Amino acid sequence: MAKTETFFLRGSVTIPNAGTYTTAEIDLGSFVNVGIKSSTLLRIHDIQVQVANTSGFVPRLPGNTAECMAYQLTTQAQTAMVTLDDKSVVASGIHSMRNPDSAQNSPSQSLITDLLPQDFSEGYLVAVDSLFLAGTAGADFDDDLIVSICMEVSMEKATQAGASSLALSQQ
Repeated sequence: MAKTETFFLRGSVTIPNAGTYTTAEIDLGSFVNVGIKSSTLLRIHDIQVQVANTSGFVPRLPGNTAECMAYQLTTQAQTAMVTLDDKSVVASGIHSMRNPDSAQNSPSQSLITDLLPQDFSEGYLVAVDSLFLAGTAGADFDDDLIVSICMEVSMEKATQAGASSLALSQQ
């Protein structure tokens, strides 16, 4: 069996610190082709995520402030955050942050994270033309947030087993 070559796809979304849901489309049309005679699917092997402010640093909070933000990667456009029981969810994460003292941008910020999976044991099979990276953030962050992802992926021909996997997991 020939080894499948992997490559990287990236995407990002800028989330205003205003509590509004914001989404960005990641175009997969160059990689996914679902046809009548043959189909090419995308398999996501690994997802790395970065959450930063617009200066590239860790999100910052004023003194004695707590805030949270959430993000998701889905196979269908959404209008708000959805939970993992929604079949369109590929991955998601939540950050709850607290600056426990009175210092601005204190290095003693604490972080509680519900982070999206970093890798999938057999990969996550995708047969859609776009993925949607989206999120929301509270108003107490000092700046807008940028959620960036880097996915290790490969392309593969559709098989009966792949079609069954898709039917059970999504779309």
